[in-house]
Amino acid sequence: MNQWLLVIGLLFTSSVTLAQEQQPNTNDFATVLPVGVLCGSREMIINPIIRSGEVLVAKNLTQFRTVDGEPLASIGEIWINPETKSFSYVLSFPDSPNACYMFGGQEFTAAGTPGQPT
Repeated sequence: MNQWLLVIGLLFTSSVTLAQEQQPNTNDFATVLPVGVLCGSREMIINPIIRSGEVLVAKNLTQFRTVDGEPLASIGEIWINPETKSFSYVLSFPDSPNACYMFGGQEFTAAGTPGQPT
């Protein structure tokens, strides 16, 4: 059974690769990026963010799929340092002591008035 799944997976990968090579300038497909996400105990993830002067400014409910297609629900948190404008986006999971540092950056600014062009 596993051999057949491997063969089907290889055929699918080859088909996707050929399709991408035939149309390199098109944006008609989506792909899963192999990104590394740092996950661990909430304390391990949040403490460096707090030490950098960032404070929690917003939370949201987030739903996404793992690379294996498993649906997950989480709580997204936006942390910002109001002086340096650094920011972090963290996911925490209901009923779990763990969190994941998804990404961070610099020069966080407001987009403007909601509903108005920027």
